[in-house]
Amino acid sequence: MWHGACGPSGGRSVTGCSDAGEGTSEGHDTSDDARARIGLALLLCCVALPAWSQTCDDYAAMGPEVATLRDSDPAAGVARGEAALASASALRPPCPAGRAMLLAGIASNLHILGRHAESRAHLTQALSTLDGDGTAAQRAFIHRALGVVLTDSEEYPRALRHYLATLAISDRAGESVESAKTAGNLGNLYVTLGDFDKARAYHGRSLQGFEAAGFTPGVAGALVNLGVVASRLGKAADSAGDAPAGRREYIALRDLNLRALVLFEELGNPRGVAYASSNIGLAFDRLEQPLRALAQHERSLALRREVGDAFGIINSLLSIAATATVLERYGVAAAALDEVAPLVPAENLFLLRDVAQQRVLLAEARGELAEALAQQREVTRIGALIVDAEQASAIATLQDRFDAEQSAREMTCCGPRPRWARPGCSARRRSRS
Repeated sequence: MWHGACGPSGGRSVTGCSDAGEGTSEGHDTSDDARARIGLALLLCCVALPAWSQTCDDYAAMGPEVATLRDSDPAAGVARGEAALASASALRPPCPAGRAMLLAGIASNLHILGRHAESRAHLTQALSTLDGDGTAAQRAFIHRALGVVLTDSEEYPRALRHYLATLAISDRAGESVESAKTAGNLGNLYVTLGDFDKARAYHGRSLQGFEAAGFTPGVAGALVNLGVVASRLGKAADSAGDAPAGRREYIALRDLNLRALVLFEELGNPRGVAYASSNIGLAFDRLEQPLRALAQHERSLALRREVGDAFGIINSLLSIAATATVLERYGVAAAALDEVAPLVPAENLFLLRDVAQQRVLLAEARGELAEALAQQREVTRIGALIVDAEQASAIATLQDRFDAEQSAREMTCCGPRPRWARPGCSARRRSRS
């Protein structure tokens, strides 16, 4: 999911990309956001200036600018953010908004580098530092980023709380682009949970919001995320024996990501290019064109290595292993799996299961039935750990509470007038349908 990180099997959304409502998950269900590209020249200029020349508002604005570096050079984003944070911390009187936004900007880069515990700590500190103050956009930025990190840690009820808080803040403030970003994150979360109707509705709302605002990075990310939904629906159609419906969804996956690829290339966003390329490769896999798929996966991996996208590298290696197995390039597949195994965080059960599943397929293709059986036992063991009915119940309760509160706000705002006389009410209801 274009949340800037990745998601479980069947098409990747853009996760970790909290500004565009990625969550990006790609074909391996880890949750994966297209983001605004803010001039790096301005960022470099601002970070280089002495502290006395910067106001509190300058430092608050610098946080999202630092966050954009996650798409090109997250290590540099951390370094520049920390330098600016030291200067902001020296301001008198204190500047909580500047410190909070810089902490969040640094956290976005730490997340891409795979340093999730540090990212989470920075975001928790950012919320504490802001302490209910700051603008609606600032509060939404931090809540959304924390939701992305929690999603990638598979803490879905807590992630949903932060996303719904973000959406409520942005809707009340009339921040349409911020609402569109969060709608994308919610779409990614529902993809992970297997509720594709809600996922498609939220991603559709996200795309409409970005297109209306002319926000190209968000449009690109929303296209990637809608492709993820198409990928999952294609798999569902295949499982139901409806091959024509599956093929239609895979063609949609390909075409949506080809549109996104053009936009990401125009924006000069290498991480976005990598995600779109990976999903185009997945579409070619599903359309039984493995040679074309492998070329896309290899392009994606090269870009992700350059950027330092930890989860992206994992997903590309898994994709290469799967496609190489189909092509009977067993050495290539085995090398990719050997490389990816130590990279997967112990707490990411979906990715651990994906690695074990790929080892089953490779062993079966090689005729190594004992190894295939051993790996299948591992798949079963991890699958048992993933099942948690309480999480799904908690998420449904939170969604119902949010819908009720939203309806109450609409009644308060719009009163008993006819629907046609209630500006915005119908649009808000349609956005949740």
